[in-house]
Amino acid sequence: MSPLRPKAPHGWPAWLPSTGSLALGCLPVVLVSGGLLAIHFDPAASLASVEAIEEVVPFGFLVRGLHYFAGHLFLVLGLIHAAARLGARDYRRVAPAAWGVAVLMLPLAVWVMLSGFLLRGDPEAIGASEVARYLLALLPDGGHTRSCLLGTSAAALYAQHAATATVLLLVLILAHARIGWPTAHAVALPTTAALCLAAIASAPIAPQGSDPVHAPWYLLGLQEALARTPHPAWPFLPPLVLLAWLLVLPRVTDRWLHAALAGLVAPYLLLTVLGWTR
Repeated sequence: MSPLRPKAPHGWPAWLPSTGSLALGCLPVVLVSGGLLAIHFDPAASLASVEAIEEVVPFGFLVRGLHYFAGHLFLVLGLIHAAARLGARDYRRVAPAAWGVAVLMLPLAVWVMLSGFLLRGDPEAIGASEVARYLLALLPDGGHTRSCLLGTSAAALYAQHAATATVLLLVLILAHARIGWPTAHAVALPTTAALCLAAIASAPIAPQGSDPVHAPWYLLGLQEALARTPHPAWPFLPPLVLLAWLLVLPRVTDRWLHAALAGLVAPYLLLTVLGWTR
């Protein structure tokens, strides 16, 4: 069996790198811009340092916007790439270990994104952090997972975002792609897109004293499910079932593919739309 590689779907323009390659091309942008932001970021005064980056540091708003939009492009392109590979039934042509690594990258990427959101230190980030701590406290592990992921201070969370989780995700991505570093073409396109977005739209930050409204867009479905279910643990069951299903997918028949997508993904997308329109 061959390793997973970024490849374009049928009919994809020859001059355009595949969605997997473009997602890989977002990584240098995220890493470089994150390194520049780290020079001015203080986790002990996260909101004040983010506001200083936006308003005082020369071109700080542009660097922060580049970091923000490149990260979101990475997640969107990665999800499109994953959907394309599911549609191509790549899980039938790769080693189970390689497929398992690819599946586990998804929750890890979401966690890296979420930890960056929590580090903003604005009212929305504080509200999301309180919800995360409450939900993780429900796990029957004596708070170990909560301490491991969120730590006891903003500095510990910053270490997760800037080092531990990001390095682990980078190692898994490069092992998954098996092509080394992305090409210049694959880096230039998402960089240009992220720069254009950063120039016309600021990376969000909620003003002090405002009420938290929305979770990040990729967790809006979970937020909506939490608001609609009587027990806070229930909304986690479908994502866990989906993750387990993806891990065992190479060992089940293809007829389960559409049933699982309809039964797990479609309701989450509907909840996401409902949460967005609130």
